[in-house]
Amino acid sequence: MILVSSCLICTVYAMAGKEFDLGPTGRTVAENIRRLRGSTSYAELSRWLADRKRFIPPLGLRRIEAGERRVDVDELLALALIFDVNPNALLFPPADDETEYEPTGAGRGQSLERVWDWADGRRPFWRDDEHGITSFVLHARPPGRQFPGTDTDLTVEHLQELARTLENMTKQLGKRSDGDD
Repeated sequence: MILVSSCLICTVYAMAGKEFDLGPTGRTVAENIRRLRGSTSYAELSRWLADRKRFIPPLGLRRIEAGERRVDVDELLALALIFDVNPNALLFPPADDETEYEPTGAGRGQSLERVWDWADGRRPFWRDDEHGITSFVLHARPPGRQFPGTDTDLTVEHLQELARTLENMTKQLGKRSDGDD
């Protein structure tokens, strides 16, 4: 028991001395919270969060904005609801903020337009080939859910049928070009 307690104390001291480092997405979330909070006090925002069963004390909110504390996914969603924005508005820079952005785990940046299209489920982050785009669109939203920018529900079955039609059209065009030589 004494060994466990002393190890726990050593771990706490080691963690206290360790520098806290947010990734690019964590820093963006902090900046967006600061921007969206505007003139709302930390105390008022803390009360609003508590009303949604996600209590963050005013000091915790100050630490988030300073990049000294992370936001978990439940807190992120509660903050998005409070600010009346979608979660992406907290995760990514505003469209007029930067021209290129590298989200955590991406390895390299993309144009901010591309990042937002990816976040909105419009196109893949990296791939521009036909298979990559089709696969992404098929899996970006649950079956039967409306895709952004469309007036109809596109189900997986609709998209698979469209993919088959496009494939047949491509084959027909290939046959015609072979005959033209």
